[in-house]
Amino acid sequence: MNIEWVPIVLFLVLGTICWSFIYFNFRSKKELQKTLQIALEKGEQLSAEGIEKILESQRKTPADFKRGVLLICLAFAIGLIEVLDPLGMNLFGLSFFPLFIGLGYLIVWKFEHKKA
Repeated sequence: MNIEWVPIVLFLVLGTICWSFIYFNFRSKKELQKTLQIALEKGEQLSAEGIEKILESQRKTPADFKRGVLLICLAFAIGLIEVLDPLGMNLFGLSFFPLFIGLGYLIVWKFEHKKA
């Protein structure tokens, strides 16, 4: 395989992952709105507390923790590739991006966890 294809494939895969995350998140919110609309059309009474409970069930507070751990593991994997890479590609600086984003998610999870 030619070395020029590596960054092309990398960005295509990253773009596909980002697109799928955004699409499925959008689809989930669309289904929630459709469910609420059907309930209102049937004459169901939805109070503010009921809507808040539905929205609260959609929020996933452990997701911040999971994302943080996953991004930190990704950073260590990129750093490990740098150590073991025979091609000499400089990826060590790239590993800091997921590391600090993952640490940010863990900090947000910690503060959210203290509020609850």
